[in-house]
Amino acid sequence: MKISDLAREHLDAQVTIILGTASKTGEPNLAPMALYWVRDDHTVIIGDMYLRTSVEHVRENPRAQICFWDEANHKTFKYNGRVEYETEGENFAIAAQNFGLSGDDSDLKGVLILHLDQ
Repeated sequence: MKISDLAREHLDAQVTIILGTASKTGEPNLAPMALYWVRDDHTVIIGDMYLRTSVEHVRENPRAQICFWDEANHKTFKYNGRVEYETEGENFAIAAQNFGLSGDDSDLKGVLILHLDQ
C-alpha cells in the first residue's frame, strides 16, 4: 500500500506515530515513536533504542500497524504491514545515519522495517 500524499506530509514533519504490535498469543502493545524514517512510499523504518516488547512481538508475529493523526482536520491514518527486525546491514546503516546515531557509541540497537500492505 502506498502512503498517501497527505499522510507523507505528516510523516515528513516527524509527527509522533503509534506502533502497534501483538505477541503470538494476541497480547497487544502500543508504543509512541518519534524515531522513524520514511524510506519510500511503501516502507517505514523505525529505530529501536528501547523497544524490548515491540521487538519480542515482531519476532513472534511479524505484523504491525502504525497510526497517527491530523488533529486540525480530524483525520486518522493507519497503515498495516509485514515487519522485519535488523541489527546490521544497509537499512540499519542508512537509518543510523538519517537518525544521527551512527558510530560505536550509538544507542541504536536495531531497526524495524515496516513494509506496508494495508
